Amino acid sequence: MELFTSDYHKIYRYLEHLFSDMPVGSTQMLLLLYLEKKSEQRDVFPKELAQFFQIRSSSITHLLNNLEETGYLRRLQLKKDRRLKRLVLTPKGKALAQEGQSVVEIFLAHTLRGTTPEQLKIVEQVLLQIDKNINF
Repeated sequence: MELFTSDYHKIYRYLEHLFSDMPVGSTQMLLLLYLEKKSEQRDVFPKELAQFFQIRSSSITHLLNNLEETGYLRRLQLKKDRRLKRLVLTPKGKALAQEGQSVVEIFLAHTLRGTTPEQLKIVEQVLLQIDKNINF
């Protein structure tokens, strides 16, 4: 079990290092990447981000406020329910997310170097089983 904890921290620190030259922090970058991918398919709302990233709603609000103030995203009210705010990346936010995606590709190429497709399939199966076991 110590191996998982140690590896998780190594992975997180490595991502932090790769994102260190970006104008936003790693958590904000991950939010931008999520928004870029998911908002192409459907509307995305702050509550979804809090659930997906397992972050308190107040923390998501703070992160989103910073991204909005710096011009990376906008919150748009829905006409049918003005309480709901749909999250939309600005062109500046899309450009930064694409830059972040390039960093993620470097991260994956480096961290998965020497791993066979069969090994990746086993890891994926194990992680899916872990998720299934702890999904409550």
